[in-house]
Amino acid sequence: MRRPTLSSPVKPALRVSGRAYAGYPFFVALTVTGAPDNTSVVVERRAGGGWMRAGERDRPPRQGGGRGHLAHGDHQLRAAVTIGSQSIVGDAVRVSVRRAARWQTRASDAGACRGRAGFRSVRFEVLRAGRELRGFRAFVPMPCPGVVGGQLTTQIGTAALSRAKIAPDGSFVAASTPRSGTAIRLRGRLRKGKVAGRVELAVGDCSGGSAYTAARG
Repeated sequence: MRRPTLSSPVKPALRVSGRAYAGYPFFVALTVTGAPDNTSVVVERRAGGGWMRAGERDRPPRQGGGRGHLAHGDHQLRAAVTIGSQSIVGDAVRVSVRRAARWQTRASDAGACRGRAGFRSVRFEVLRAGRELRGFRAFVPMPCPGVVGGQLTTQIGTAALSRAKIAPDGSFVAASTPRSGTAIRLRGRLRKGKVAGRVELAVGDCSGGSAYTAARG
């Protein structure tokens, strides 16, 4: 008798974009092609002879994504998924984490900022000589499944985040799940009193995102 062994064709992949700084959160892109909806995805890092959890998955919008933060030095990360009773891991990716030093932001970058996210407003405040963002608020259009199959409606949701740390190169990321079924993800970069980035919002079955720009004053 031969005993059949069933294995899943799903293989998770992880990619890190941009710079990572010690003590500052960063996003990773996760690809899990062919996995069923609501598949559990975890970012792991190499620790000695094994692996340990290094971050968590964020929900917005219809794309895999996760966030975490690491200490200074070189690290190896991988994505791990669980499908039924089977655990599947992707290839390891090397990440070099820099020390937080030599800020490119200045005191002149601080102040209240206003701008646009698509056709709607966005506002926040930059504090601590350009090292912190507070009170982010933007209105985000979210396509939603309609009553009739294949049709979509659009709702406008409010993405609000209380705080984001700004890294030495002016970049920042933040994520929040203020309530069950709601998730917000924010990224951007501050440079010479101007900020550009993207905000994403998911509420229930509705999710969407918008690029935004804002300036001090």
